[in-house]
This record gives sequence, C-alpha cells and structure tokens, in this order.
Amino acid sequence: MKEGTRILGVDDGPFKFGDERTPLVGVLMRLPAYVERVVCSTAEVDGLDASERIIEMVGSRGIAGQAHLVLLDGAAVGGFNVVDCERIWKETGVPVATFTRDRPDPDSIRKVLSSRFSDWEERFRVVEKARVMEGTNGGHPVYLAVWGAGRDEVLGMIRRNTVRGATPEALRLAHIIARGVSPFINGR
Repeated sequence: MKEGTRILGVDDGPFKFGDERTPLVGVLMRLPAYVERVVCSTAEVDGLDASERIIEMVGSRGIAGQAHLVLLDGAAVGGFNVVDCERIWKETGVPVATFTRDRPDPDSIRKVLSSRFSDWEERFRVVEKARVMEGTNGGHPVYLAVWGAGRDEVLGMIRRNTVRGATPEALRLAHIIARGVSPFINGR
C-alpha cells in the first residue's frame, strides 16, 4: 500500500419511512486516519439515485482524483436505495467496496424487496452482483464485496484505517456526521 492512500467512506443518516431524503456523507481520509475532506449530499429514501449521488461525490471538488477506494457501509442507503457499486467503479475508475459486520442474507433481501417494490427484480439484480467475502478486522468477522481491487488489498486499507473495534474510521466518521446533519435534512 503506497504512502498517501486515501479512502472515501460513505454512509447515510437516520431517516423515517415517509421522509423523502436522507443525508449522504463522504469522509476522505488519508491512511491511517487523517481527515482531508467531508462532502455531503442527499439520497431519496427507497429511491434509485444513490449510485448517481456517490459518483458525484467521487468527482466533486477536493475529492476528484484523490480517493483510492470508495468504502460503503452496506449495499444500500436510505432504506432500499440500492447502490450499484460496479457502475460507480466503472464510471469513476475508483475501486469500490461494501463493508458490513453482519453476513448479508440475500433471501431476506429478496423477500423484502419483492413485497415493497414493483421494480424489485432490477434492485435485486444489483444486489446479486456482489460477491460477498468474509474477512476479519480487529479480531471481528467482517463481510466485503469488492469491485476493482483485491480483497486482501481492501482489507489492508480497512485494517490500517481502524482505530478501535472493526469499523474503519472513514465509515465511523461518515456515520457520525450523517447523524448530525440529519435534523437539517428531515426537519427534526
């Protein structure tokens, strides 16, 4: 891993079903844990715009050309606004990975999507693109899906960016900031 490697950690904020939008926050960190930029956007709750919003983040001023990895907290934001990680990687040229502490359950995801969305098959096709791999971070099991890089390379970046526990700092801070700006997005 070269000196100056940067991760753009992206997470959404809390929302209630019925909210139109949820905050989407990206934190650009130079490894191991130096914050260089924060970028904010919104995504539709249960919408279809998450991939586009993240592509805009990656290309935004101060981020463009800097990130070596886009790291997402899971494969959807704002409920079931499914992120097409392959599309983000192909359009930006920046590798993308999803990170979760819990093993994804495709059968449960399919069941929920089919019960709530007329376009559930398309959403599920995006989910199915992920080839989830298990790893460990800080002695904890973690689950990754990776586009444009190797699992071990991504795990190395995650481990280098983790101060405590299993969650890397870029995601931890994106989560904290998204939680903080949520009242300004949803009026509470």
